[in-house]
Amino acid sequence: MRFPLLAACLFSAFLPSLAAQPVNLLKAGDAETDAGLAKFIRKPGEGRNGGAAYELSVPESYTTGRIAERVVFPERIAIDPAKTYRLEGWLRSADGENLASAYFGVIMYDANQRAIAIRNVAPLKDTESELLEAVPEGATEVVVARSERWLSLTHRAIAFGAQSDLSDLPNFNVTPKLKEVVARDDKALVATLSQPMERAYPAGTKVRLHTPWPAHLYWIANEWVPLEWKRYETVLTGEAPSGTPKDAFWKGTRYVQVFVQLGNWNRIPKKGARLLFDDISFTEIAPVAPAATE
Repeated sequence: MRFPLLAACLFSAFLPSLAAQPVNLLKAGDAETDAGLAKFIRKPGEGRNGGAAYELSVPESYTTGRIAERVVFPERIAIDPAKTYRLEGWLRSADGENLASAYFGVIMYDANQRAIAIRNVAPLKDTESELLEAVPEGATEVVVARSERWLSLTHRAIAFGAQSDLSDLPNFNVTPKLKEVVARDDKALVATLSQPMERAYPAGTKVRLHTPWPAHLYWIANEWVPLEWKRYETVLTGEAPSGTPKDAFWKGTRYVQVFVQLGNWNRIPKKGARLLFDDISFTEIAPVAPAATE
């Protein structure tokens, strides 16, 4: 009669290890699963373990110029920035003579499910100013109090409603990249916009320069992908007060969506290039212990 009791004890001891296994919050992360979506091209026999892999390829209609074929996984996953998560994926080029370049990462969203781009959370240091003149809707020029930093920077956009403590982040009132900034006199600068203003702002509105890029966290993979399967990963925990780290959630993040992209802006794959990806996962994990110090 001891054997049933022994078996029960062994099973009970095994339960914690089962509970500790992280759950993939992406239903279609493995190309073998039945949750794989029809719009994802699945290639039987080309997966990491001999099964299926997903594929992105340069379309036949491609002639020249930049290429960007992207798959965004459908799950918009609710996260708690106080917890710890691992993003992981395996990628490889299908043709060693015609490599694929890739981006891999997440799109972050705020509590209202507005996508948070680099420009929404990346202020440029010491660029606070204010509007000297009201800006009407449709305006293509903005007059601000003079700041030498505005003249010295090249890649810049204007964030409206800026707060000195950065409590306005993520700021969704950011212009596209500015065309130019010139001095009108010793007290004022004139910034020329690349697109007309979509809303009006009164004189005295606080403004600040931001990095202008509309991209998301894409650089977990950011290279020519090798022919052999390669793992790309990052661990995300905590909420950054500003900026775009790859190991913390950007300010205001409450949801994420995972994506894989064929084609970098500066590494342009040729026709025939194929990117395979498999075992994509986003999991909640135990907090990572800090490194020991002597």
